[in-house]
Amino acid sequence: MLEDSDDNYWIASHGGGLIKFNSASETFKSLTEADGLPNDVVYGILRDDNNNLWLSTNREISKYSPVDNIFKNYNTRDGLPNNEFNAGGFCKTASGKFYFGTIDGLTFFYPDSLSENKYIPKIAETDFKIFDKSLPYFNCFTDGETIHLTHSDNYFSFEFSAMDFTEPANNQYAYMLQGFDKHWIYSGTRHYAAYTQLDAGNYVFSLRASNNNGVWNKKGINIAVIITPPIWQTWWFRTLAVLSILLIIIYIIKMKMDQLKKQTKLQQNFSKQLIEFQEAEKKRIASELHDGIGQSLLIITNRAQIGLMGENPQKMKQQLTTIDETAAESLNEIRNIAHHLHPNLLEQVGLTQTLRSIIQKVCDSSTVSFAVSIDEIDNLFHIENELNIYRIIQESITNITKHANAKRGMIAIEKMDSSIKITVQDDGKGISGQKIKNAFSSSDGFGLRNMKERVRYMNGILSINSEVNKGTTITIIIPIQENGKQT
Repeated sequence: MLEDSDDNYWIASHGGGLIKFNSASETFKSLTEADGLPNDVVYGILRDDNNNLWLSTNREISKYSPVDNIFKNYNTRDGLPNNEFNAGGFCKTASGKFYFGTIDGLTFFYPDSLSENKYIPKIAETDFKIFDKSLPYFNCFTDGETIHLTHSDNYFSFEFSAMDFTEPANNQYAYMLQGFDKHWIYSGTRHYAAYTQLDAGNYVFSLRASNNNGVWNKKGINIAVIITPPIWQTWWFRTLAVLSILLIIIYIIKMKMDQLKKQTKLQQNFSKQLIEFQEAEKKRIASELHDGIGQSLLIITNRAQIGLMGENPQKMKQQLTTIDETAAESLNEIRNIAHHLHPNLLEQVGLTQTLRSIIQKVCDSSTVSFAVSIDEIDNLFHIENELNIYRIIQESITNITKHANAKRGMIAIEKMDSSIKITVQDDGKGISGQKIKNAFSSSDGFGLRNMKERVRYMNGILSINSEVNKGTTITIIIPIQENGKQT
């Protein structure tokens, strides 16, 4: 350990390089091979009359200038018997002569008598490689030049040289790629630097060099390195991408709004048609009550009055017979009206038998021949959804018998694992694609629209496949309920 005039303590360490302890601030600083020291194992420290520190190490002697923070290293090419020194083998005489012991003998000298090369070397870039291949057009780069690279040139290296040939093997180098390296990199006698995987951007490669005596060209040279980004990282591409995304979002929003407006309009049309249908149904029921049951009750009343006024038992019997027949007809009419409003068979015999019954009645009263296949589907749905399925089949049969001009029809209800599949098919005149589309948005297609709304209410799917003069196939998938709840 050595104390200097500034109350700094310099410590030789075996592996930590040269350690400086500032007693005023009580801080430590370590100088190592990265700073230019030839080896991190330091055996001895001597100070000359110019306050330079001379260090014997495990490899070479080094002169360190605390003022300039520069190491000057000496080895066998400078006259040392060996580059490796011994611990404790050093001293300074009263005359100022230094003694250092190597593993091959003793070396001694006056530090002020050593001749020094004070020439400040020029610096040249001797080669530039991309993926270890020299550029075919390479010409030694000089200070202030620019190298242009693409993003794919992600491994490149510089080779350089100090233009001093006194002892070129002892020339020292330091470099820094500004924009990437945070500090100067002292590479010793290594005269190349390599970089890989750099981001696109602008950099400056700065280089310094010294001669064999540690005289540095501190001005050095600076070479600009510009790495162009890939197309997807350019500002205009990113701007275009953002604008494209915004346009897509706007387009999607517009499509959603248009679809919502269309659905709202369709729903309004359907609601209007439903109200008109309900009003028409009310008028029909009122007309049937007035024209049918009303007239029948009037006849019954008149017959009863005539019977009460007469005295002939035979005529009274005739009046009672007529009253009985008229009452029976009125009862049938009331049953028909009630059945049309709500089929009581659903509660009495279940959905499966009710569907078979309505289809059988149509077969008995229509010229259309039906093929029927219905699986057992009782107790799979709420009563309101059973009524929806009944109305769907009822509407399908009505379409085939009244509008399709069909000779044959087919109705199949198949129970699957988690749904039922309803298939209604006929060989009638068919429907064009445009008419199918229009049928869901006009009053003429109220029946189909009504079917679709009922299917949607049950979370089902309805599809229509039809061609003109080739018949129509309607396929409906309705999810099965579990324990009375829709799946």
